[in-house]
Amino acid sequence: MEELNIGDEINNGLVQIKNLKNEGNLIFKAGQYESAIDFYTKARDLVLNCNEKLKNVPKLENDLQSLKDSIKSENISIHSNLALCNFKLNKFKESSDYDLKV
Repeated sequence: MEELNIGDEINNGLVQIKNLKNEGNLIFKAGQYESAIDFYTKARDLVLNCNEKLKNVPKLENDLQSLKDSIKSENISIHSNLALCNFKLNKFKESSDYDLKV
């Protein structure tokens, strides 16, 4: 029963991650890079939270593994977006730091 609960938590987290990333994308397209960073950072924090919860599950069933893979994909995209925002703001060190995490 616990895996179902963790699965629901992780799925809800993934939905929030995608929503925050998509909102950041819209703001990025408007040229508001600092604001986009805020949304991407919140999404990244949720990724970390979901990954921490998944660490506590001894054996990942297929559905949880699929969620974990989706979160990993979102994490790569979020870090790329953070790198690009910082690059656009001429914050080259920060941009490089995010690039290295991808």
